Amino acid sequence: MSGRVHQKLYFSKLLLERARVESGQVQLALLEGAVMHLAVAYRCHVAAIAAQYDQLLQSGEHAIELTQRLVQQGVDAAELNELATLEKKAWAGDLLRLAAATVAPADPDEERRPPTSSVGIAVLQLDAQSPAADPQHHIQQLSEWHADFSELVAAQHASLQEW
Repeated sequence: MSGRVHQKLYFSKLLLERARVESGQVQLALLEGAVMHLAVAYRCHVAAIAAQYDQLLQSGEHAIELTQRLVQQGVDAAELNELATLEKKAWAGDLLRLAAATVAPADPDEERRPPTSSVGIAVLQLDAQSPAADPQHHIQQLSEWHADFSELVAAQHASLQEW
């Protein structure tokens, strides 16, 4: 798969490792950086799969929308179907929402409500001032997402090589 995917996965891993030994605002910055690198890796992975089907990933488009577009063209893309399911029901959707929330302008009303994920867990509160913030939990959660995504990339890469 794309060298960019592997590069961003590596960068997010480095940031998570460093976040384990830091604290405060430095740890917060490292966690946000890890989220962004992981989200970019995911987006690059979706784009690389789209290219296998002679498609371009549109701005703001995710596997869900790309899968729908391909279905309209009569194309069944198993790898994208898997990613679309992960966006709807698992860590991929949580990651994309967290990355979007990380770069969104602050909304005072939103800051009072903890966001939730599609799987019913609190989305990482990357706010060092929040009493609900538990950096070690965030690091663990992001590390799990990283491991799940790394395994998925390897499996899908092997699957695409069989073509």
